[in-house]
Amino acid sequence: KMKIWKITSNERNISINTIDYVDDVLIELKGESLVNKWNPFEVVIEGNKKKFKEFIDFVPETFVINEKTMNILTPFLEDKVEYLPIIHQEHLFYLCNIVNLIDCVDKEKSIAKYTKKSQKFIGYEKIIFKKNFLENKKKIRIFKIPELATKSCFVSDEFKEFIEKSGLHGPDFDLVWDSEIDQETELHQQQNYNEYINSVNNSFDLSMSWEQAMNCVNQNEAVVSDRWKLKLDQDLNILLGQLNMDLQYDFVSPKYIPPILLDLKWKKA
Repeated sequence: KMKIWKITSNERNISINTIDYVDDVLIELKGESLVNKWNPFEVVIEGNKKKFKEFIDFVPETFVINEKTMNILTPFLEDKVEYLPIIHQEHLFYLCNIVNLIDCVDKEKSIAKYTKKSQKFIGYEKIIFKKNFLENKKKIRIFKIPELATKSCFVSDEFKEFIEKSGLHGPDFDLVWDSEIDQETELHQQQNYNEYINSVNNSFDLSMSWEQAMNCVNQNEAVVSDRWKLKLDQDLNILLGQLNMDLQYDFVSPKYIPPILLDLKWKKA
């Protein structure tokens, strides 16, 4: 029995942003050691309404923590993570560089995603891990996969339970794989997912440009396209949602807009 999760940021986490432009931060986070060439950059906290400071909201698909969290996680994660310091006037923050890279995706059963124009691989619609992947539970507490090394960070049930028992606040966990879900259920779930997206994409009123869609969002109306949804939160900040296999949207507060969204046609939700 095993479930694999992705960490996302809770909306109540504090947010940080860089003071100056930081070149290629995400490109460097590809599962390799950065200790000997890391150049700490300075950040500021955005706003003061947020509560949680253990897991900090930064750039999507990155993993930032404070000193208290680092001290708790270090014995548990051992050498699977490097803690790279980030400069702040009052707090000690660390960018987590996951160096535990495991080639463990069953590519024959998983469903890959590609760009429409160039057919470039960009991720998985459905990810299925190899059976022998479960054998070393200590090794899979936190890991990355080679094909998405600059993006997704995966964690096991053991990591999720450790966070919850430690009383740490901040991370949300999105389920990406459950070893107990049989293949028939997965196929049925995938079929419903594809049908839902097709119903959105074949809708006659899917006609708004990006600019028109953003005008609707700024008037507090939600818009959808393909697997994406945009809306405002209660503080009138933009939230970007991505459809999951349960036909629910997982929302994040984006630091930047993925270019793929700019060419899509949108409609009111």
